[in-house]
Amino acid sequence: MCIFGWVQNNGNFLKCIEMISKFDPIISNEHKNSMLVWLTQRENKSVLDKQQLRKETEYYNNVLKRVIAVIKFLSIRGLAFRGSEEIFGSPHNGNFMGALELLAEFDPFIRDHIEQLELRPKPIISYLSKTVYEEIIEIMGKQIIKQIITQINTDDTKY
Repeated sequence: MCIFGWVQNNGNFLKCIEMISKFDPIISNEHKNSMLVWLTQRENKSVLDKQQLRKETEYYNNVLKRVIAVIKFLSIRGLAFRGSEEIFGSPHNGNFMGALELLAEFDPFIRDHIEQLELRPKPIISYLSKTVYEEIIEIMGKQIIKQIITQINTDDTKY
């Protein structure tokens, strides 16, 4: 039985969390709170304003465009991404964050994004962390391998 189906039928989120906790006692408070917010919004039938959703989607697409550009730049040149620190403004933050800092000097959009991150003690979404760029590199690598395999399979020349 799906947990969400159980919640729909029984309507008791806290009981649902208790059931999940029996199977996975390491469920974080953040996850519990997120699920509570999600279910509350769903029950209240509060839907995000489509214009706001489109605005946020466009915003994060613009962030990702810049992040991918930096990833491509560093990857093509075979440069290391990480430094010994993951703090903007540090001279030891590595090429990835350093390139973003350089980009921020001339690009007001990414500058504002980085400044917003510095104002928040714990950012929710930044797309500027090592986890994100490592995942993007992995996705890009898989796509390149697919393209190579497709090209080899469709190539008329025999080796």
